Parts: sequence; structure tokens; C-alpha cells
Amino acid sequence: MSHCPSGTGGFAEALRAVLGDLLTLRAGLDITLTDSDSGIDLLISGRVSLDLARREALAIFAESHDLASVHVLDDGFLDPVSVRRAPKMRFGEVEAPLPPGGFVQATKEGEMALLEAILEWTAGVTHCADLFAGIGTFSLPLVRHSTVHAVEGARSAVEALRKAVHGTQSLKQVTLDHRDLFRRPLAAHELNRFGSVIIDPPRAGAAAQMTELARSAVPAVIAVSCNPNTFARDARLLVDGGYDLVCVRPVDQFLWSPHVELVARFLKTA
Repeated sequence: MSHCPSGTGGFAEALRAVLGDLLTLRAGLDITLTDSDSGIDLLISGRVSLDLARREALAIFAESHDLASVHVLDDGFLDPVSVRRAPKMRFGEVEAPLPPGGFVQATKEGEMALLEAILEWTAGVTHCADLFAGIGTFSLPLVRHSTVHAVEGARSAVEALRKAVHGTQSLKQVTLDHRDLFRRPLAAHELNRFGSVIIDPPRAGAAAQMTELARSAVPAVIAVSCNPNTFARDARLLVDGGYDLVCVRPVDQFLWSPHVELVARFLKTA
């Protein structure tokens, strides 16, 4: 990494310098930076030898650049090197804690464009399901007008969403389900009670869950995707199951890359 076109001046160079001393021979590091509402969350993943001097160097870096937190993930062990402020994200009127390296949308502008479509297409719906809900990017704003059943496979994300729900007295309309939707998708009979289902899977898509949605009687499905190829595969499953694809909105939120996000609306017609 020589520079970061989306970062602030000098940050990438300083980070590169402090990380260089952490690398072991022939090793690599994965770096996740999230600009949370309480400051930058830095997660370093890989084989890292953290002696006292290197730990202090990371703490000084966090202090000098006003980072919210620095964690190191090495062989499954999460080390909180420096936590100056708890990283948080605000969704609608609710704050949710952000787990180290937790998934959020790439940009706030992209998130708002996706959310605008979801709120528009769920207007009047009283009971929604949010599949691959993360820490509540869509679930928490949806409670303005609907009860929401949020389903997520990552335990850290479920716990973050649980804290957000329990920490906000007015949020009594959210139920949570910790569930691996790749291995155990919601079955058609479980889905039929919802007026709309929002689904935002990883890049690999969600063929198993889409198959169950295609078999269901859910009136409307809203699909969010960062991979047009797997979206096309999954959309075919819905169309073959009696859904019409009535709208697709591309969202260009992956700056300096060829990738594109999209949000699509399907309505059951057969």
C-alpha cells in the first residue's frame, strides 16, 4: 500500500510505516478501516508478533491520529490493543456498537441511497424480515413503520444489534435470530408471515435462501447485492418461482473500483 485515494492526507503513509514493523517474514496482513460515527476502527488481521514496543507504537499511532480503536486478530484471538472510544454507527435514530471489522455499507451516501429505496418499497408493510441483517443497517430504520425480524449469522453482529435494540426503549418491534442462512435458510412456511423480505447477502449471494423465497408466498422481496453476477443467478430463482423483477437501482458506492451495488424489487405475481 503506497497511498489511499479515499483517505485523509498522510494517514496511509503513517499506517504503512507502523505496519511494516509488524510483518513477519513472508507474512501478509489484512487491514480493515471503518470510519465509525465515533472515529476510525482499525482491525489488523494476520500473523503478528506484538511485543511491548510494537504494542506501544500502535497505541501512539492511535493517539496521534485520533483513532477510536485498534484491534489485532491473530489465529482467532482478538487483541484490543487500543480502545480510546467504543466504535458506534448510527442507523436512523439508533446507535449500534460496531464490532471490530464489522460489516457496514461502503459509504454513508451509498447506505442512504439503498435505505431510501427500501423505505419507499416497504411503505405500508407492517411486518418485514431482514436477512443477513448485520448490525442493523436496514432493520433499525425500518422500525419507523414496521415490525422487523432480523436474521444474521455472525454472532458479534447479532450481539451488537441486540445491544442497540435493548439500549433504546422505543424499539420493541425488533426480534432477533442468530442463524446461518447458508446452512439453514428460512423455509418457505417460515417466510409466509412477512409482508416483505429484505435480503443483503455477501458477494457469494444466497442461492439456498432465494430458493426458499421463491417457494414462499411473500408478496415482495427486496434484494441488495454487491455482485451483479450472483444477483442475476439468484434473481432467476425468484423469477422462476413466480416473482416479477419490477425495479433495479444501481448505487455506485465503491469509489476507484469497477464494482457496483444494487437494490432490486421483486413482486409475487404467480
